[in-house]
Amino acid sequence: MRLQCSLLCAARILPSATTMQKIGRILLTAGVVVASIGVWRYIYLDSLSRSDISTDKAPPAPLAVEVVPVREQSITESIELVGSLDAGMLVEIRSRVDGYIKQIPYDVGDRIEVGADVIVLDDSSQRELISRAEASLRVADAQLKAQETELTFAERTAERQRSLMQSGAGTTSQLDAAESAVQIAAAKVELERARVAEAQSNLEQMRLELADLRLTSPVPGVVAARLVETGDLAKPDVPLLQIVNLDTVKTVVHVVERDFRKIRVGLPAVIAVDAYPGETFFGEVTRIAPMLDPETRTAAVQIDIDNDDLRLKPGMHARVSLRFNESSSRGVVPIAAVRDEGSRQAVFVVAGDPPQAVRREVRLGYSDGDMVEVLDGLNVGEEVVTLGSRLVEEGQSVTALRVPWPGDPSATPVSAPENPETKVDPTIRSSGSAL
Repeated sequence: MRLQCSLLCAARILPSATTMQKIGRILLTAGVVVASIGVWRYIYLDSLSRSDISTDKAPPAPLAVEVVPVREQSITESIELVGSLDAGMLVEIRSRVDGYIKQIPYDVGDRIEVGADVIVLDDSSQRELISRAEASLRVADAQLKAQETELTFAERTAERQRSLMQSGAGTTSQLDAAESAVQIAAAKVELERARVAEAQSNLEQMRLELADLRLTSPVPGVVAARLVETGDLAKPDVPLLQIVNLDTVKTVVHVVERDFRKIRVGLPAVIAVDAYPGETFFGEVTRIAPMLDPETRTAAVQIDIDNDDLRLKPGMHARVSLRFNESSSRGVVPIAAVRDEGSRQAVFVVAGDPPQAVRREVRLGYSDGDMVEVLDGLNVGEEVVTLGSRLVEEGQSVTALRVPWPGDPSATPVSAPENPETKVDPTIRSSGSAL
């Protein structure tokens, strides 16, 4: 019995044949995978050991750049602005009263002097009113003379009554009546004098209204626009003529906040217009806005320009250069050579053999828009990168082409490229400006 129970227990503990087969297949598969990995690693390492290919990268090709030498020069600080020319004075002629236009002596382009009649309205009705006012004044004068005669008579009568009263031949009532007559006559004289003054005032008013029918020019100038014709009805709200004075023209430019503190009345300005290429005109700042536009952060500045020969016309596009201060002679470089790095400015100097780009932080001074003064960080004669300054990096090998300052000989290479695959900055152009 004990032997039978032991065999039964052993049969329950040992796995079945099917289970053993599954375990065998799993172990066989794992062995094959491990063997495959080992073979692959052996083959890979062996191929690396036999390969002659180097994994090191080839050095980058030199970058072609243009350079100019730092030179010593004084700079006039200036800013360049644009504006549109306007007439120094523009006057619109309007009528104070309604009336039909009788005559327009001037047309567009005609020169006009101060006080010249530029438009004449029909005045026939007004002259009739003046004739009536003159007649009314004559009537008032006649009535005044009559009352003055009555006053003289009343005064004489009262004087006789006083004499009779003193001699005892007259009575008190007679004297009182005579003196009352004098007072009444005097009042009538004052009334007639007031009527004469009223008639004179009416006549003057009529004459002023007659003068309003002849419109005169308040300024010397030229007729810029004729807006009506003879026979049209003139009204106070309708412009009839435009007269411009071009002895002085003006332009308004807008100065940014950082330059506003430099602007002052009387500051000289140089103006160029497309109509006269190569020529410059001169003006000065006459008015400065007391506040900046909160949206654009700019202030309006008016510049008056002498125009005695009348060559400048309203509407012309003007390029304005405002000049501030002139620096002492210092090292200067083109604006294109300076890289703005936020709170710092830097340039790249070409130095060494073979030539390499060396970054230099600089402190800048005045600028005239093309060149900038370098206060610290460079020496006169050092060569700075202009074209290519945005692509070059610290320590990078370069092939430098020396570009002359205006008036110097043509450009010459500082170092000739040894590698025909030398990298060329695609931004280089013949103009000599960097992107």
